[in-house]
Amino acid sequence: MIYTVKNLTDIPMGSYGLIGCPVEHSVSPYIHALLEKDSSYVLINIEPCELEAAVPVLKQRMSGFNVTIPHKESVVKYLDKSFYPAVNTVCVNDGKLIGYNTDIEGFIFSVKSQNIDFKNKDVLVCGAGGAAYALATSSKELGANVYIQSRTFSKTQLLAEKLNVRALESDEDFYPQIILNTTPLGMWPKLSGCIGVNLDRAEFVFDAIYNPVSSILLKKAKLSGIETMNGALMLTAQAALARQHWKNIKIPSEVILSAYQNLEKYINNKFPQTIVLTGFMGCGKTTTGKLLAESLKLNFNDLDNIIECGEGCKTAEIFKSGEYRFRQLEGEYLKKALDIRPQVLSLGGGTVCFEENLKLLKQSPCITFYLKADFDILANRVGGDSSRPLFRDVCEAESLYNKRLPNYEVAADFIIDASKSPQECVNDILNILI
Repeated sequence: MIYTVKNLTDIPMGSYGLIGCPVEHSVSPYIHALLEKDSSYVLINIEPCELEAAVPVLKQRMSGFNVTIPHKESVVKYLDKSFYPAVNTVCVNDGKLIGYNTDIEGFIFSVKSQNIDFKNKDVLVCGAGGAAYALATSSKELGANVYIQSRTFSKTQLLAEKLNVRALESDEDFYPQIILNTTPLGMWPKLSGCIGVNLDRAEFVFDAIYNPVSSILLKKAKLSGIETMNGALMLTAQAALARQHWKNIKIPSEVILSAYQNLEKYINNKFPQTIVLTGFMGCGKTTTGKLLAESLKLNFNDLDNIIECGEGCKTAEIFKSGEYRFRQLEGEYLKKALDIRPQVLSLGGGTVCFEENLKLLKQSPCITFYLKADFDILANRVGGDSSRPLFRDVCEAESLYNKRLPNYEVAADFIIDASKSPQECVNDILNILI
């Protein structure tokens, strides 16, 4: 049974659960139910400023709890005993709070299951929080040369000194063999985020993110032929290890692996994504989009058509009221369209050229593909199309193409060569998605 409590006094006595902020999207209750049938699990949202007051209540009412961001390090000072400077598991034993970090063993379990060799490899840990501590510690145990890099060098340096590893400046060039991302960049629902790392020498990329199961970082690594892994198996393994601490039981490896496989299916079903196509007129958004939707058994939607149906007139008529009015409507309809998942959505040629629309895309659970082709190719495709009046003045069309080009590239998570046939574009997109 899953509980989400708003008041600490509503926590069932003797229960187990998760504290963090936020916790509403957590899949931990599902994992614990897979690991031990009929188990109950409480989700407790605790703001950082509430933690100190919450700990005595947790101690009184719970038998054990997991800890997630932002409390993995800050909770330690309220524990009676901790084996680590960052914890993700707390046991209540004889009225004492004991902290553990099962992320360390969970990570080692996951990479060993894929036979990843860390010995004498240059490992880059991205981030400097509790998860970074766990993965850096694990990598050291596995015999790696560990380097840490984050946006804040003071935090990087502090963690590196604790672990006796190398701290890198945020803009320092480095060519690691193994990359371990512990930052939230690319996590649901803001799927467009991706850390900037050099993949030239990489043999293995791990993203602690498990939702989505394949982040932009992992997709880019796969395209380069690099072995990858998400954080789902680590998450499952650390949950099993937490239960072992709480209840003094042993959960077999095969149960952990089975739970992990079910978890990935659950995430894909519960958190669907929208596939967005953008690009200049003539790039094939509609044809490619329909073929892609058919291949994925999804609905295809065109933003311009959605606007026309909603307003009861053609976009050309709306433009007569001024471009500002059209863009205002476009933003409203885009927001509604992005709430429909899963689907394939084709945008208008100018949609991503407006900051508010771009923000919507970057903050939504979608992956954006830019269908890119040289202007001459696009002009040849649509030059004789009477429904494309813009191409009657080729110079004006080319000027607009050049003006919009940077916006398409900023919006894109991936760029697809649209000089190819629509089916070839679909194949390239599927190669990234699947």
